[in-house]
Amino acid sequence: MRKNDIVSIVTLTGEFVGKYLEETSDQYIIDDPRLLTQTQNGVAFIPAVCMTGVQKPNQIRFNRGAVAFIVQTAEEVQKEYRKSTSGLII
Repeated sequence: MRKNDIVSIVTLTGEFVGKYLEETSDQYIIDDPRLLTQTQNGVAFIPAVCMTGVQKPNQIRFNRGAVAFIVQTAEEVQKEYRKSTSGLII
């Protein structure tokens, strides 16, 4: 993966989408993360990563041991992510 690719990170606690920044031997680091949730109208992005955390965190570090997998995000989800984070409709 390259810097700023939009990626999906799946953990035991949920699925997150953000811009890939880097990885270390023990962490994945993403910028502008969003928690993915299911609603009555489909999938939505929550502008936080946990219930008590700050809104719209700039960056989050995931412990590699807690990550089930990390993959490139599907194109249609990338469009929704960009819309959610920038307000632009693509």
